[in-house]
Amino acid sequence: MSAKDLVMELEKIVEMGKIQQGDIPAIETVEAWITRYAAGLCREAAEQRVKKSSNEREKNNNEIRQFEPVFPSFPA
Repeated sequence: MSAKDLVMELEKIVEMGKIQQGDIPAIETVEAWITRYAAGLCREAAEQRVKKSSNEREKNNNEIRQFEPVFPSFPA
């Protein structure tokens, strides 16, 4: 649903008398809300990808450490 569609739906609700015309934001305002919300979702998704990548890298490093050869130290 676009910002314009949302405002049109709100105008239908005005016609039903459930809200007043002055309660409807401008299309530009709704577009800004959508943009901010979408940016927040993108930021959150990026943070989750970074966290997942870090966790996987740490897990792989731990698995590699388990198989590192241990050489005994010999007395001189």
